[in-house]
Amino acid sequence: MAVKSVKKMSWVIGLMSALVLMSVYSVAVLSREAPVAIETQGDAIDAALDHILNAHGGLSVLRTPSTWVNEGLVYEDILGYSVVQYTSGAWTAEVGNAVVLEPVYNVEIGFTGEVSFVWKGTVDQSGNVVETEFALGN
Repeated sequence: MAVKSVKKMSWVIGLMSALVLMSVYSVAVLSREAPVAIETQGDAIDAALDHILNAHGGLSVLRTPSTWVNEGLVYEDILGYSVVQYTSGAWTAEVGNAVVLEPVYNVEIGFTGEVSFVWKGTVDQSGNVVETEFALGN
């Protein structure tokens, strides 16, 4: 009789473990954000800002700009690479990219306020963000 109880208990524990694992897997798969298509320099700035605020916890309290002012061309070369500067209050962003079908955007974002920082990185067409530099100011 005791052997039957142990077998039954093992079966129940195994079933419960399988259900828990399936639930954890489902949550992990379903909570994964869908890839964001990056089509413009503005999209690249938004993706970089999301990364900055998530990767650097102390900055998550900062309010990000809802609109940016295009300050114009900062740099352009003969091969079709250009850098445009954007501003919004204490925020500045410079975005550079080659004029190609699927550019990788080089993004530099700065904030001068209660916490100052400069962030540099890249954003590709699939929304993958790579941080190359981060420096806190005063």
